[in-house]
Amino acid sequence: MKTSLVGQEFDQIDFSYLEALVTKYQLSPALAQNLVNYWEMRIKDPRDSIYHHYFEYYLFFESIQSGIILVFIYEKHTKKVLHQYGILVGAIPEIIRQTQEEIDDGSISETQSFFFHEHHFQLWRRFIRYHDHELYLCAVLPPGPLNRDKLHRLYKIFLRYYLPESLYPDRRFLEFFPSLNQEICEKTAPALQSGRAVTFTYFRFEDLNKYIVLGGESFGEFLVNGIRDEITARLKHEDSIYILSPRDYLIVSLNCEKEIMERRFYRMIFQLRSLILSYRVKYTTYKAPIRDLTFAWKDIAILE
Repeated sequence: MKTSLVGQEFDQIDFSYLEALVTKYQLSPALAQNLVNYWEMRIKDPRDSIYHHYFEYYLFFESIQSGIILVFIYEKHTKKVLHQYGILVGAIPEIIRQTQEEIDDGSISETQSFFFHEHHFQLWRRFIRYHDHELYLCAVLPPGPLNRDKLHRLYKIFLRYYLPESLYPDRRFLEFFPSLNQEICEKTAPALQSGRAVTFTYFRFEDLNKYIVLGGESFGEFLVNGIRDEITARLKHEDSIYILSPRDYLIVSLNCEKEIMERRFYRMIFQLRSLILSYRVKYTTYKAPIRDLTFAWKDIAILE
């Protein structure tokens, strides 16, 4: 069985626990090798979501460290699977059926033994009530003592990062949009009412989660501050910058045509330490009053 992974810090993981599980007959050699093959396949694909989404990266890393074979989340009432990860995905329907039966007769427990294709596993489940959703987070692990600290961290990360983005993708943005809407409309009104141009410059950078995961929150703050400083260095007195998210930046320029902003940022390179960040930029000029930014947003922002 191969027990080394190439790529970033994954090659530093100690796989002795996986070999010990095989030696103790808690995990078959074939299943252990399938796990390693699955991990290698994902690491070798630079387009894989582990390189772009914090939750996917965290789940991947924790799975490698603790031998999680399968993890998924599903809605209790619709039995719809929202997310799945790992091998043995064929076990999902049986786990859902078994879980539902235990819910109905009141015998459900957080952990229990689980048999699938004549193999013995541990099944861990955690009920989640999130707004109007009733969900179950389920994980299949090798038999033996569970690392409950790791599973609890997985649960917390899931609540913090995955659920808000997957079930309510616009919630965090919409909470601050009304105040942003009012401020920008008030700022641009005098110029637009007098027929002077206002240009909106929208920067959307590559997903920074992969760098934040590797470098930590302090490095994430360094990236945001660095982007802000690079943009601000090219702004004039009547320009304002709004940081909408770590990757989204809006510049509002009074008495300014878009050609002026295009010249200012022409072929601009954002190099922060050894990183050269890719980005897209969009320029939109208005000469008529904007009473509600919501209706203009599709023209101003890079949404895809």
